[in-house]
Formats: sequence, structure tokens, C-alpha cells
Amino acid sequence: MFRIYPARHSKECGTYDPRERPWYKAAVPSTISNTVKPRHVVILMDTSRSMSDFISDNSNQTKIEYMKEVVGLTLGLLSDKDTVSVIRFGEAAKVVGRLGALPPHLWQAASKNYVNRLIQDVNAIEVMGRSNWMKGFDFAFDLIDNSLEKIIASDSDRCKIENIALLFFSDGGMNLPLGITDAEVVEFFSSRVKSIESKGDFHLHPFLYTLGNDDPFQVAKQISCSSQGY
Repeated sequence: MFRIYPARHSKECGTYDPRERPWYKAAVPSTISNTVKPRHVVILMDTSRSMSDFISDNSNQTKIEYMKEVVGLTLGLLSDKDTVSVIRFGEAAKVVGRLGALPPHLWQAASKNYVNRLIQDVNAIEVMGRSNWMKGFDFAFDLIDNSLEKIIASDSDRCKIENIALLFFSDGGMNLPLGITDAEVVEFFSSRVKSIESKGDFHLHPFLYTLGNDDPFQVAKQISCSSQGY
């Protein structure tokens, strides 16, 4: 519950957002577990050329502009106890916010400075190439695997893992690799989720967003259903 005292009316609804306040950020992990544990968030952004199309016939906002706005808001809600990684993909995939980053790629502490740099770099992204979901998924799962291996190696950090969120943004247009079937993509995704969850007592929660609703075969929905996602 939130109260403004003395009571006053706001000319614009929604001008106050408690989610951005430090006390809220610090409290959120304890609402999903019995103890305050950090959230581990991996954001996967489709930056292929089709993302430059308008998000709808009645909008002057492109899909990539909308995606940048949502990703920026999401990053702003993380606390310095959380970890985050942002990945962009088209025909290939790479981490955002870390110049010259070499493998093994790992998620990073969501410090204020790092989050601000991430938001700046996300806003500077331009569309490029075609869309290869498999490249993006493979890169994201490898990053999660690498990060977990590093944490699990330390007994003191192992208990800090409980929930991992993978946020996937695309317009549903998958061009590459040539000849791959929807069933193969779904199977690949679900098998990688099961492999990651087999490493410990934690869960990976996929959130898949198809911007512009251009997914006639509902591949993202099939992926979500196969991996208990959203």
C-alpha cells in the first residue's frame, strides 16, 4: 500500500512509480523467497532489420523503439544485489554494455553505474541483419551455464541462486538457420532449460514477448508451453 500525506490529487495518473524506489527494489526478492536472494536476469533482444517496422498500423513507434523502452524500464527496476546481462542478436549474438568482452560470458552485478551504461548502450543499438533465434538462444544459455558454474563452484554463493529470468524480445520473424523447423527450435529451447535446472535447486523462468504480433505459427507460445514459461 502507498499513501501520500497530506492527501493530494495528481493531475497525471501514474506519475509516481514505487518500483523505482530503493526500498521497493530491496524488498522484491523477499516476496519470491523466504530469504532475500538476488535476482538473475538475462535479457535477449532481437535487433534484426524487421524490428525497424512499426509496432502496429496505428503507431508511429517502431518495434525496436518499443523494445528499448521496455528493456530500459526493466533494467531500472533492478537492485545492486541482482545480476544482469543483456544480449543482442541478429545473424550473430553478442553481449551489450561490455566492450571487447571475451568468453566465457557471465552476468554482472547490477550496480547503478553498470545499469546506466547498459541503458545507454541499449538505446544506441541499430538494427542489423536477419534474425537467427537459435544463435540468440544458444548464446544466452551458454552465458547462464557459465555463470552458474562459477557460482556453484563456491559453496558460499551456491545458496544465493533461486530464480533465473530469461526475457526474450522479438517480432516473431525467424529467418535463420535455413531449413530448421519450429519443432526443432522448441525442442532445443526446452532441452537447454531442463539441462540448466538439473544443475541445482533453482528454476529458469522464460518470458517470451512477440512485439507486433507477427508470429502466425505461435512459435514463441510453443516454446513457452514446452518450458513452463510465460
